[in-house]
Amino acid sequence: MLDFRIYSFLAACEHLSFTRAAQELNLTQPAVTQHIQYLEKQYQVKFFVRENNQLSLTTEGMLFRNAMLAINQAEQKIRDGLLNSGIDKPIIRFGATKNIAEYELPDRLAAYLNAYPDRRIQLSVEDTPALLRQLDEGFLHFAIVDNFFPRNKYQYILWSSEEYVYVCSGNQPDPDLPVHLKDLLPLTLIIYTINLEGYDIFLHLLDSRAVAPSDFNRIIEINDLTAIKKLVIAGCGITFLPRRAVAAELASHLLKELPIVDGNMSQEFYFIWPKDSTDGFLYQFMYDKLHDLDFSAAVPLKKDC
Repeated sequence: MLDFRIYSFLAACEHLSFTRAAQELNLTQPAVTQHIQYLEKQYQVKFFVRENNQLSLTTEGMLFRNAMLAINQAEQKIRDGLLNSGIDKPIIRFGATKNIAEYELPDRLAAYLNAYPDRRIQLSVEDTPALLRQLDEGFLHFAIVDNFFPRNKYQYILWSSEEYVYVCSGNQPDPDLPVHLKDLLPLTLIIYTINLEGYDIFLHLLDSRAVAPSDFNRIIEINDLTAIKKLVIAGCGITFLPRRAVAAELASHLLKELPIVDGNMSQEFYFIWPKDSTDGFLYQFMYDKLHDLDFSAAVPLKKDC
């Protein structure tokens, strides 16, 4: 197992912020600083430099990060081998963003597990940055993430394209058409903050229309999807969510779609795995099984998968 201070270092590399690294690890910022200072003293190099209040990795820091990630991946493979020794089928560890895991994967996983009742699966539901970090550290074999990932580090296949819509209470009168984004600014906007990929695409949409979140009359940020939908149904504001997340409420007329003529946006999701992995063909098999529900052939798995 890596020295616990290494995880502080890797989190700081990911976020380029000691404060955000501390938040992720549930530590104090001074503790993360002390961990990194200890490592710098141990190896007699500087891992980070700060210029214009921006943290960046030194050359030595990048070399150390790559080495620690490689060691962590190797350790995870050893751990997998030990855990799976004597087991006919190894554990398949993968991740997905909340949108995919909540609204798309359950039926697909059910079909897969029914077809292969001896398979063992561990699913991690996180935002894309957390899933990328788990892939890099060897904790996951593959993941389904949004399109905000470095293409040069991963092999990837398009998984789906998700349409996003504005919705209001079903009791609201129909708006005068056409409706433009600027027509919504006097309203209260409720943002789903835990849905980082959706929030990013929403900010991208606003920016492309020269609009900022602060331009709305009021912003309410909530990290629970059910609470947001209940508030919108009660007429407390509008929200911007994937269509599939509100499909049931739209069908029952509890919510109503606002047809914004200049606000259409979609989000692509990708099935990805580390580019240097030697098991890429196995992950492509898993893509075929989960995405296309193709159970015509057994999934080839190795003991160290």
